[in-house]
Amino acid sequence: MRYLDFLEFQQKNKLEIFSNSDVEIMLKLSTNSAKTLINRYLKDGLFIKIKKGLYYSKDLIPNGFNIASSLIKPSYISLETALSEYGLIPEIVYSITSITTKTTTEFNVKGINYIYKSVKKTAFTGYIKKDNYLIAKPEKALADYFYFVSLGRLAYNDRINTGKILKKTVLDYIPLFQSKSLDSWIKKNYA
Repeated sequence: MRYLDFLEFQQKNKLEIFSNSDVEIMLKLSTNSAKTLINRYLKDGLFIKIKKGLYYSKDLIPNGFNIASSLIKPSYISLETALSEYGLIPEIVYSITSITTKTTTEFNVKGINYIYKSVKKTAFTGYIKKDNYLIAKPEKALADYFYFVSLGRLAYNDRINTGKILKKTVLDYIPLFQSKSLDSWIKKNYA
């Protein structure tokens, strides 16, 4: 199969990011044939490797949030990334930070850092679906942020614009973290 045919197939099926098995299924190839094709296109610079077994085409580059969503599942965009996206902090954020129930980890794909911070399953909520990724609602992004500040894993940014935030909704999320340090921090700094 020619690369241009593959691109056309991707566009028709709205498949920005794909795996080895996607290539097998899409092109009706054996596992070995799919691996050979992928390796050839990787070597030629036509495919970009996100992580082992996950790729995108150099001519159909997905946005960073879609890449973040595909690296670790389940995950949703949050913390400074979501706060910046909603215009709640003035800073430009260069890393993409997500929340997951899996182990805290980081990836670097084409010079962009993708950071995943872990929360308990009870706190893994408060997000919406956009395009091909999940993102925290503004109030949940702030609650996530307060949680990691209370643990000393993030520095507090006093330039957060909480004027657009529903304080009661933020406070409704706090018990989900089941964290005494967060409860204490909220009482001193936000309640």
